[in-house]
Amino acid sequence: MAVKSESRKNNVIQLSDLNIEFENKVSKRMTVTMRNYKHSDMQPKTISIDKILSNIACPVMAMSSYLNLVKHNSGPLFQFPCGTPVSYAFFSASLKAVLNFVGLNTQLYKGHSFRIGAATSAAAKGVSLEVIQQMGRWKSNA
Repeated sequence: MAVKSESRKNNVIQLSDLNIEFENKVSKRMTVTMRNYKHSDMQPKTISIDKILSNIACPVMAMSSYLNLVKHNSGPLFQFPCGTPVSYAFFSASLKAVLNFVGLNTQLYKGHSFRIGAATSAAAKGVSLEVIQQMGRWKSNA
């Protein structure tokens, strides 16, 4: 989602890897295809996320809002207005600033926390372990 170096800008999720499905001009679901990730075995993975109207933090609604704000038509999904991809260093610094602002311990949260937190949240909502493994791209049962 963020690059560690400019030379890897094609290895992050691209705008073309995202698809939002609409019904009557209202977003219903999105799919994200991940082509380059740790342990990918060169096999892309596509995950589907349904819109959840009762959730103010619905990822489909958030992504729809984001896409309405940005004006790029290609390249990395998350990029600055000048077209350069968002860097991991920028993301980490921004996350730390937000955590400080809301008074949370910055040592307890890192970029990887989102992946782990999503799995925990899905499990709490009764999502099957098989689906959680697929979404998190985990092969082991650990």
